[in-house]
Amino acid sequence: ALSATAAAIFISLGAYAVCYRRHFVRLAESLDVVGGAQHTRRIPVPNSILRLIFPTQFERAVASFIASVLTRSERHLMFFGGYLGIGLVLTAQTAMDSMNRHSREPLNPDLLCIPLMIAFFMLTGLRFVFEMPAGLTANWIFRSIIEHPAPDPRRPVRKMMLVCILTWQIAVLFPLTCLQFGWRIALMHTATVTLLSITLIELLLARFHKIPFTCSSRPDIRMLLMRILGTVIAAMIVVPVLAAIEQSMLLKPVRFLFGGILLALAWYGIWRYRRAAAFEPQNITFEDVAPPQFELLKLV
Repeated sequence: ALSATAAAIFISLGAYAVCYRRHFVRLAESLDVVGGAQHTRRIPVPNSILRLIFPTQFERAVASFIASVLTRSERHLMFFGGYLGIGLVLTAQTAMDSMNRHSREPLNPDLLCIPLMIAFFMLTGLRFVFEMPAGLTANWIFRSIIEHPAPDPRRPVRKMMLVCILTWQIAVLFPLTCLQFGWRIALMHTATVTLLSITLIELLLARFHKIPFTCSSRPDIRMLLMRILGTVIAAMIVVPVLAAIEQSMLLKPVRFLFGGILLALAWYGIWRYRRAAAFEPQNITFEDVAPPQFELLKLV
């Protein structure tokens, strides 16, 4: 323990000394800059795949803008990374508990929690960071290309979230679960995590009528911290319950019928929630107006 503690201290000091001059010295000068002057490494994606995922020009423009901000804006990266750091701590604690707990059960619910918790924090972190504006002086380009009726901005945002989730769930989660428990358990587990992730995406985007990073919203820092705290508490309560339900279904696949009923009820609640929002104006929002402190009755 003493050797590990000393090694962690020296590694931390060395990493801090190496990274300080390169990044943190210029941090105060680049917080409000999206980062167009810096060269970033790009992963080339064939145009055929982009047109297949994002068929319209509006969707490709929104997806490109989201990817540019998430990879070039230090302010958004710091917020998103800090939020994911909270999720990483909770996920690591869950993984350590599952390793220290000698359970005779064939499927440990703590292990089933890990992919659900990763997906939860990734999706909610993206939803939070989408509210932070970037380059408001340039959002006129989106205003100028919007036609009437306005396209649904949730479609490209939903697809970007799905790309961020499905890539590692198929490429990492399925092979690891297959090696540990076999292909049947891996298939059912991956399908369950994917369906729950899609359900969470639909819930997060139920009343989302914005192009990410283009709305001039200035959320109160206290309200933002309360939302983050509420999300973390929800993850600590809801995710273990879902993992316990999934464990019972994996042990007896017949119980997947019960899980299907619960999932159908969740989708029905989302549909009712979106139906209630259908009476609100559906135009794309570029400015969040604070609710008035006084409401007139307008009886005359």
